[in-house]
Amino acid sequence: MSNGARVIVIRHGIAEDAEAAARAGTPDAQRALTGAGLRKLRRAAAGLRSLEPQLAAIGHSPLRRTRETAEALAAFWPGVGCQPLPALAPGGDAAGVLAWVADYRDGIPVALVGHEPDLGEWIARAVSGEPGPGFPLRKAGMACIEFPDRVRFGEGRLRWLLQPKQLRRLASESG
Repeated sequence: MSNGARVIVIRHGIAEDAEAAARAGTPDAQRALTGAGLRKLRRAAAGLRSLEPQLAAIGHSPLRRTRETAEALAAFWPGVGCQPLPALAPGGDAAGVLAWVADYRDGIPVALVGHEPDLGEWIARAVSGEPGPGFPLRKAGMACIEFPDRVRFGEGRLRWLLQPKQLRRLASESG
């Protein structure tokens, strides 16, 4: 895949409740993953590892919950770095995300960790070329997009889209 790329799109794990955090004075950007959210995420990551034995890099939104998600994922691929990408922040820059993905065209997938509805809309734009309603991802849900020839909106192909429960089942089956 000399001109193409593969990207795993991942919604962050279950985080602290937004309203409760606001009442406690915690800014939205500082909401952490919950203990249960982290446990479920790790099982989903084990399922992803059974599908994707390699990752080149993990890009994440600057918000705490996505950084924590990226770090939990990185534990399954030792040596893979986590990089904050402002373009993945809520309401971020879809073209900027695509440009980051385009830097990885050697066939080893990269991962993007971000937020809904932005991720679902990015997936839809990657495969259709048009902005609009997206492919919704549950917390810790994941999708794989392949750009076989060029990394451009409308050139992507959806390889798979899995909910966290399906990923956890894959982890159990792979042992």
